[in-house]
Amino acid sequence: MTKAAKSKVILLQHLIESQSTGTPQELGEKLNVSTRELFAIFKEVEETIKKPIGFSRSKKSYYFL
Repeated sequence: MTKAAKSKVILLQHLIESQSTGTPQELGEKLNVSTRELFAIFKEVEETIKKPIGFSRSKKSYYFL
């Protein structure tokens, strides 16, 4: 994993833990990735930390299950 990819994963984990991700489009903009790339990063994070990721419509944020 490149240094840039690692920093995106770390930022993603922080945003999820603080439940401040926003919608998939907003989160993609925050990480400067496409929605498709975002879901690939989700998969990598889920496999790495062994926690699935869910989305709360009421909070408009992703969270760890």
